[in-house]
Amino acid sequence: MRAVTLCVLFAAVVIGANACGRQSIANIEGNGFIVGGQAAISGSWPWQVQILVYGSQYCGATIIDNRWVLTAAHCVERYPNSYSRYTLAFGSYMKNSKDAGEIRMNPDRIIMHPSYNSRTLDYDYALFRLPSSLSYNSRIQPACLASSTPASGTYCYTTGWGDTQGTGNDSVLKQAMVPLVSSTTCNSNYGGGITSRMVCAGYSYGGHDACQGDSGGPLVCSEGSGSSRIWNLVGVTSWGYGCAQAGKPGVYARVSSVKSWIESTMRTYG
Repeated sequence: MRAVTLCVLFAAVVIGANACGRQSIANIEGNGFIVGGQAAISGSWPWQVQILVYGSQYCGATIIDNRWVLTAAHCVERYPNSYSRYTLAFGSYMKNSKDAGEIRMNPDRIIMHPSYNSRTLDYDYALFRLPSSLSYNSRIQPACLASSTPASGTYCYTTGWGDTQGTGNDSVLKQAMVPLVSSTTCNSNYGGGITSRMVCAGYSYGGHDACQGDSGGPLVCSEGSGSSRIWNLVGVTSWGYGCAQAGKPGVYARVSSVKSWIESTMRTYG
């Protein structure tokens, strides 16, 4: 499992009933380190979901609709029919305790992508359906599904409660700003294995990355500015060699490549 880190200031953003990708608490721009990274400001990444198994941090996920959450298939592949095993925490900030206003639910359905390959981690997507609709507020909001992937070099953010490798801020949600890496470069770095369903992000010198425990969480990129700024879900934290190693960027499941599957699945299963 991989891991990630992220941050925020206050901003007056009006969130409409059907809006996505909006923050009412803005993130702090820039970087600390992710493995060793920067603590996020509480509520700044309102689509972030914490997946708990038997009360302990296990994976991350992203709100994409008031009844649907997107995560990585490898987070659920061992127990895809054991719904009560997974507790989804919305509006969470503290890793090991429940926050004021935090909402917790067990899913009532888990749907893995039918083409998921557990050996290569291709098509590393899974959907949780919620038993009832979420009530959105300033700390609970959906991200937009990306229709395309921004150009390599675009700076995006990854977030989570994963392993910090002893670098601190272990108890809260963290963030990291990372640049997208071209598929050609990433494929070369990994000696093959990067498919069109994958997108890579990280620095050539390492130092900023997701890690174990951040699997399934969001990689989001923004468009626009000020009150019109929108955050798109570009990737799902999937895999990588080590954490924050030079020449080994994080690998994320590319959301735009399966957007039609996500949308059709939500329509089919309500």
